[in-house]
Amino acid sequence: MICVAIVVFYNCYSAWLTHQIDQLYQDRQVTVNHASGVPEKDKGNILLKETLKDNNLVFLGSSELTSPVSENPKNMIPNNLYDGDASFLGHAYVQNALHAMNLGANTDAFIGKDVVIIESLQWFTGDDIDRDAFFSNFSELQMYEFLNNTHISDANRNYFCKRYIQLENRHEEDVYMHIANAASVNKIWNKINKHFINSLQGKWSLVNGELAFQESYIFARLYSGDSIADKILYQIMKPYFRIRFLFQKLKDKYDSYKWLKSLAKDTSRNIIDINWEKVYYTAENEGKEACTNNDIYVYDDYYTQYLEENWNDVRERDINAELLTSKEWEDFEFFLNVCDELGIKPYVVSMSTNGNYYDYIGIGKGKRNSLYNKIAQLSVEHDTKYLKTDDKEYEPYFYCDVMHLGWKGWPYVLQNILEHFSK
Repeated sequence: MICVAIVVFYNCYSAWLTHQIDQLYQDRQVTVNHASGVPEKDKGNILLKETLKDNNLVFLGSSELTSPVSENPKNMIPNNLYDGDASFLGHAYVQNALHAMNLGANTDAFIGKDVVIIESLQWFTGDDIDRDAFFSNFSELQMYEFLNNTHISDANRNYFCKRYIQLENRHEEDVYMHIANAASVNKIWNKINKHFINSLQGKWSLVNGELAFQESYIFARLYSGDSIADKILYQIMKPYFRIRFLFQKLKDKYDSYKWLKSLAKDTSRNIIDINWEKVYYTAENEGKEACTNNDIYVYDDYYTQYLEENWNDVRERDINAELLTSKEWEDFEFFLNVCDELGIKPYVVSMSTNGNYYDYIGIGKGKRNSLYNKIAQLSVEHDTKYLKTDDKEYEPYFYCDVMHLGWKGWPYVLQNILEHFSK
C-alpha cells in the first residue's frame, strides 16, 4: 500500500508541476527563451522543452552568449527575418560533450529545429578541458536521459561514459570507499552481494581528491564496464538508478517551477525590424565610444580591469600553446556523431578571436588558422555547414574584448545564421 501511495503521489504531483510550469511559461516566454547560464534551464529538461515547443532557433554556446553588447542576438531576436524566437543554452565552459549530452537527453525537442553551435578557439587550448568547470555544468538527469536514448549508438553512449570517467579520474580515491560509505547509510546499497562489491576493491581508483558525482561515476563504470562483475552489478543496480532518475525528473520540475514563480511576468514580444546597413553603422559608433584607452579594440573597462596592469607580463606568454592536441577535438567529433545519429544538422560557427591580442601573447595566425581549418574539415566530413570568421580577426569592433564577439561581430554572425536557415 505504501508503494502504491508513493506512486500515486509522484504521478499526481508531477502532473500538477507540469501544468503549473506550462501556465507560468506563457507569461514569461521571452525571459525564459533568452536566459542562459540558468541551471534550471541548462541542466534540466522541462524548461528547454517549453522553449522549443514553438519554431525557435537554438543557440548552443558558452560565455559569448553573455557578450555585453546591444547587438547580442538576445536583443535582436525575434525579428522580421526569422519566423520565431530563439532559445539560448550554455554559459562559460559548456562545451561539446555537454552540448551533445543535452541533444541526446532532449532529442524530441530538438528534432526539426534550427540549431547553431558556436565553437570557440579557447575550448581547444591545452591538453584537455577544465575538469571542475565540466562538473559545475554537468547534469545527472541529462546523463540518464542520454544513456536511455536508443537512437544513440552504443559506441557514442560508451564514449560519453568513458569521457566522464576520464574527467573524474583526475582525483585519487578508491571508489570502493564510496560504495562502502553509501552502503553504511543506504539499505539498497547494503543489500548488494558483498562478493561483487569486494571484487571491485582496488580496481577503480581515482587520482588526487574526491568524486564530483558518486552515483553518476559508479553508474558510468557499470554501464560501460566489460567484466562479468560489472554487467551483473549493473543489472542489480538498475532499479536503484531508475528510482534516482525519476527523482531527478521530479526535482527538475520542482526547481523549474520555483524559478518561474520568481520571475516577473513578461508578455512583450517585440518584433525587431532589422536593416543590416543601419545595424552595422550603429555598431561601428558604439564600438568607437566603448574603446578609447587601448589600440586592440577592447572596451575600456575590460582593458583597465584585466589587461592594463599585466600587459607586459603576457607578451608571448602562450607561445608554446598547442591548439590541435586537446581531447576537445574528440568531443567535437562526438558531438557531430550524435547529431548524425539524431538527424540534427547544426550550423557550426567557427568563432575566431581578437588577432591583435593573440598575436601579442604568442598564439600566432598560423596556429589559429590550423584550428579553424580543422573545424571546417570535420564539419565537411559530417556534411555539416559551417561559418568561418578568421578573416575578421583584425577588424575593429568585431570583438568586444580579447575573445568574445562584439558590436560588429554578432551582427555578422547572426546575419549569416539567418541567411543559412532561410535557404
